[in-house]
Amino acid sequence: MSYIFCIHRFCKASPPPELLFLSGTVAIFISYTGSNVTNPGSGFTINWEGNLYNPLNTRHLATFTNEAYGSIRYPALGQYQNNLAVTWLVAPNEPTDFRLARLGLQSCQNTDPCTCDALLVYEIDNDGVLAETHRVCSSTEEVVYRSLQNTFVLAFFTDSQAQSLGGFGVDARYTPEGEIPTSTTTEIPGSKDMMMGQYC
Repeated sequence: MSYIFCIHRFCKASPPPELLFLSGTVAIFISYTGSNVTNPGSGFTINWEGNLYNPLNTRHLATFTNEAYGSIRYPALGQYQNNLAVTWLVAPNEPTDFRLARLGLQSCQNTDPCTCDALLVYEIDNDGVLAETHRVCSSTEEVVYRSLQNTFVLAFFTDSQAQSLGGFGVDARYTPEGEIPTSTTTEIPGSKDMMMGQYC
């Protein structure tokens, strides 16, 4: 299995169509309500139908926090599993620096490592617009993303290919802007900065 990461964004001014075809194998829906909304509405209902006879048993784990300081580590011990979609919604209500202390991904046999396991950062601006801004697709250490929006989503996806190398997962910290030393920076091989997001 390989992943193609896309974003479909809908709001009151741009509602979703009655039917939407998703070409990928994993879909994650994020509902965001802005802080200035006095009447958030009644929510939504999603119905879906897959076209595979043997669908993947993908597990989704999700966490939310609004703390100004925090650590993100997954898994706590050992190596991560295949067929995972793990998301962290972080909303400290102030610009944030994000330090990826270590990322250990399983080896990838594909030409593009971003079609295997990957760590993605989505930022949500004050208008509620969600955009993918960073993507890391290979093992690395000591990487800093500075001045993230007041709200961001960290998403960790793993594919179904079992590899024996690597796989210890994510170890990261986040703090208010300016509290991580400026000398802590590493160029990431196999990463993509996507400052305008990727919409399909």
